[in-house]
Parts: sequence; structure tokens; C-alpha cells
Amino acid sequence: MQIKLVNTSNGWQAETTIDLDQHRVLVIRTARAQTGLSDLVTRATVSTRVDDNTLIHDVGSDSRAADFDQLVASSPCSLLKEPTEKLVHEQHDKALAALRLIHARIEQHYQEDASLCDAACREELGHVHG
Repeated sequence: MQIKLVNTSNGWQAETTIDLDQHRVLVIRTARAQTGLSDLVTRATVSTRVDDNTLIHDVGSDSRAADFDQLVASSPCSLLKEPTEKLVHEQHDKALAALRLIHARIEQHYQEDASLCDAACREELGHVHG
């Protein structure tokens, strides 16, 4: 498991990519929030790898659930100061230490998604044939 640590225009950012299966990829990213908040946030996001190695994250719709996306950690930062490389790396390491819990949440998310889909499909089929 490798941590990619880079200094971007938004400050330091750490990213770790972990293959979950043949198509799904877990990306854990620690960076300053893109919103008006100045928090240092770590998110765990599951995306699907397509043929050209591009990652696609499904945000969901009325007919399907979104891919897994969860805030793992958040630390307040000064509006005037960027998080240091050390702070970003430390928070990212803490998130990686919780990987077993993150994997369990991912598994639960997709099990619930499958159950909802099964129920919706049965309901839809019953409605069409009923």
C-alpha cells in the first residue's frame, strides 16, 4: 500500500489507492476541503475502474444507490495557514490504520445496495406483471 503525497495548489494532499476486486477501487484521500470550510478532511471513496483505467464514481440517482463515499476524519485548520505535509501524512496514516473498519463499511454499503435493488426489482416486476 503506497501513499502518494503531493503539494498541490490547494496545499498538501495524500492519496492511497487500493484494489478491492477486479473492477472496484478504494481511494483514501486526505486534503484541505474544497468547500468554504478550511478543514483537513480524509475521505474513503469507492470507484469503478473502466477499460482505459479511468475511475468513475457513481453518485447515484432515484433508481440506484451511489457508490460508497464516507468522511473518515476531519481536523480544523486555520484559514490563513495550509496544513503541513506532516499533518496531512499523520491524518492519512490514522485513516489507513482504520482500513479494516472502512472495508466492513464498504461491504455493508454494497450489501444494503443489493438488498434495495432486489426489493425494487421485485416491486417493479410485480407492478409490470400485476
